[in-house]
Amino acid sequence: MATSAEPAEREAAGARPLAGAQALVLGLPPVLSYADRFGYLPVTTAIAAQAGLSVAAIAWSVSGYLMAYGAGQPLWGALSDRFGRRIVLLAGLAGLAVADFAAPLMAGPAALIALRTIAGLMAGALIPTTLAAVGDLISEARRHQAVSRVTSAGSATGAAAMLVCGVLADRFGWRLPLFVLSGFAVVAIAVTAWVLPGARPPRPPSGRALRELWLARKVAVRLYAFAFGEGIVMLGAFPLIVPALRLLGQGAGATGATMGAYGLAAVAGTSVFGRLAAGGPNRPVLVGGLLLVAGLTIAAVLAARPLLLAAVASACLGAAFSLFHSRFQALATQVAPGARGLGIGLFAGLIFSGAALGTGAGTALAGHLGFPAVFAGLALIATGMLVAGYRLARRSLGSYGGTDPPPQAERRRRAIIGNAARPIGAAFPQLILRPARSSPARPSRSGCR
Repeated sequence: MATSAEPAEREAAGARPLAGAQALVLGLPPVLSYADRFGYLPVTTAIAAQAGLSVAAIAWSVSGYLMAYGAGQPLWGALSDRFGRRIVLLAGLAGLAVADFAAPLMAGPAALIALRTIAGLMAGALIPTTLAAVGDLISEARRHQAVSRVTSAGSATGAAAMLVCGVLADRFGWRLPLFVLSGFAVVAIAVTAWVLPGARPPRPPSGRALRELWLARKVAVRLYAFAFGEGIVMLGAFPLIVPALRLLGQGAGATGATMGAYGLAAVAGTSVFGRLAAGGPNRPVLVGGLLLVAGLTIAAVLAARPLLLAAVASACLGAAFSLFHSRFQALATQVAPGARGLGIGLFAGLIFSGAALGTGAGTALAGHLGFPAVFAGLALIATGMLVAGYRLARRSLGSYGGTDPPPQAERRRRAIIGNAARPIGAAFPQLILRPARSSPARPSRSGCR
């Protein structure tokens, strides 16, 4: 279990806050991850029209990507704890560049599904490693804001990627967007290798660090189980809007432009997060959960006004992602600071495993029940997730065994104790303990490390 010595250990290890260029470069891998994941969605419409592949095959290419994306994240997180953040980021970027470049060159649905699955596995290294670096270099008081900024930057890029990839797929064919994403990954490799330092984490995971995760298992189990359900309704439902719009006769360009509202709303949600949190730390969770339910409910009636309602539903889901999801993502960085990469990897892995299940099962059920029934069912599930998430956030506030007590809360606690003891000291001054002048001061443990 971590104590308040965590910041002292970070200082003793020589860790410094990121410089401006390094902070900017550290945002590149998550941005690329969002661009690759969301930019492919409008391309699937062009693949169905231009390559003649079935909706089921295309849905499996999305589900395969999400399954590999989620399953690989605990592994990548553990590797980043052992070998360092930089080398894992470079490995993930290189694999993603190769997979995105090879996918348009292959023929047949099996090859496309396999290469998109490999791309998902490689992209899974980017976000957990970046969040672990954020946890290493940024204090707990500022960590939620930093995670929210990473999330909003990725969501904004995902919105731009959906628009650009949709237009490129409509005008130049479905292969060009994947080549562009591959080139983006090559640029990210060069910049990351040039700017980011290659130091390992201050304390690689040991048996003690893994025991820390075990000691926090009660909180971790609740958080990770919730992450799986959140992945089904939060991330698994959003890709279903694309095939729903295609069945309503919408093209790739219009679909990408409409769904770009997701990223814009995510950025807006980040900007209002502070105001909502000022009224209570869990108010963003409540508002985000309500937006999630509203977005899925609106998606159930897309047929009335497809493009308009799809844009509104996407906006609700994007704002919900920024307000609702980022709260639990920040909590995942605090469960076990000594094994932060592994802890975040488990959290992210379960989220995207749930997303893969939500997208795959939703597509299969839509073939029998229709997309309106699927979205309505997801809205009901999201209502339960809202209640569970709000209770989890309230119960988890300040109860994570692996985190340091907030400085303001600690000062308030000491003030309360001091005020309570003052009348006793005034009445019985002889009971006041004074430090012996002859005894030397004991050195603090944190200073000796």
